[in-house]
Amino acid sequence: MHTQASLQLLIEAAEDLGLQPKLITDYGLLSIKIGKTRHTIFFTACPLNDSLASYLTKNKHATRLVLAANDLPNIPYLLPKNIAEAEVFLQEHSWVIAKPTKGKQSRGVKLIKSSPELAKHPLKNMLLESYIKGIELRCLVANNKVLAVHQRDFPGQINNPKNVRRIALAKDKWQPQITAIAQAAMRALNLRFGVVDFIIKNDTPYILEINSAPGLYYFQYPHKGKGIAIGRIYLSLIAKHYQPNWKAPF
Repeated sequence: MHTQASLQLLIEAAEDLGLQPKLITDYGLLSIKIGKTRHTIFFTACPLNDSLASYLTKNKHATRLVLAANDLPNIPYLLPKNIAEAEVFLQEHSWVIAKPTKGKQSRGVKLIKSSPELAKHPLKNMLLESYIKGIELRCLVANNKVLAVHQRDFPGQINNPKNVRRIALAKDKWQPQITAIAQAAMRALNLRFGVVDFIIKNDTPYILEINSAPGLYYFQYPHKGKGIAIGRIYLSLIAKHYQPNWKAPF
């Protein structure tokens, strides 16, 4: 549902901007006309980001390594070579999150609380992270500028996109420390557009994940708070990327 809603949001924004959108496939391939040239876009792959930046964010282990190299606040993590390493990590952190190194949208993510649970869980291509309970924030960043900050509320212990509520925070509620770290993380990964997710525990921020092609719908229509015209913003950035002298008709 949300995938289709994000696609429809882009189509409507493209029409408003005079980009003459044409839906190529029912799964989201879209063409827009910028100047005299038609460009194909796909809403789950942002053309503003190069292939290396996209790879680094899709590979969760690679993301962690880049964050560590840049002294940014990582969650303690391990890419275990064997069950013995994983067991030591579990004992050290009590509860751990197991997630596929190339997973998305919380698929395959599991909270592990005991050694028997760990023994049953496949470890190949799995990243283990310390489970940290706190407040989740999401920062949307474009060209090193923070456009929105959301708090994400959800029942249970693991964020599930199907039941999370997005609360858009007013700009005077943004924490300068958080926005500065989000900008630094984006620069470290050479990302021009994306989101940085945080978990905040006792005022200490940890970077939860970074996404180079985030869902757009809730930035325009959050469950609570004021949204932004992300469809127009996103497509305007793309239009200027392909044609620097392009000007929005409003």
